[in-house]
Amino acid sequence: MNALAQLPKDLQGCADELDHGLKALHGASAAGLGFDFLDGSCKHFQGKWEYGLKKVQECVKTLHEGLDQVQQSYAQTEQGLSSALGASSS
Repeated sequence: MNALAQLPKDLQGCADELDHGLKALHGASAAGLGFDFLDGSCKHFQGKWEYGLKKVQECVKTLHEGLDQVQQSYAQTEQGLSSALGASSS
């Protein structure tokens, strides 16, 4: 149960790290490299990174919501089993 509770936190940590990388990329100046083709390549990469990060964030949100539901269902099932076993042993 603890691992199930930790998974959404780990997923969010991954998304946060990717976001941090994207922000660092925004702060970097490709023009300072001195080559026009590098500037274009960096902008292209940045666009792809932004798209990918958006998709990862969407997946993390969906997984987080799903894992919350799974965790609640698991807890209810565990409580139901515990109650049933307690009632049958009485």
